Amino acid sequence: MKTKSFTVQEYELMGVERAWQALLAQPGTRKYVGSAFISLGRDMKERLWKRVQDHAGPPPQGIKKRPATQWVKPEEVKRRPKHLRGEHKYIRSASL
Repeated sequence: MKTKSFTVQEYELMGVERAWQALLAQPGTRKYVGSAFISLGRDMKERLWKRVQDHAGPPPQGIKKRPATQWVKPEEVKRRPKHLRGEHKYIRSASL
């Protein structure tokens, strides 16, 4: 029998893409670790979007241009996505 094991960790929110993907980084380092699908209700998505706009900042260095992304100032917004547990370089199958 095969099972999936999920975990929840705190990451820094780097930005949000219009397709409702959150771009995540290790706290304090701004090192990209992956993205998470934002599976919140409409009201919560609107609150998150307002918070992202209130803390808008420049894109992080070393990240390829993403024209449909609203970037967030470093260490302004933190999130705790649920993602697959494992020894991977990037988070996988994550959602907020």
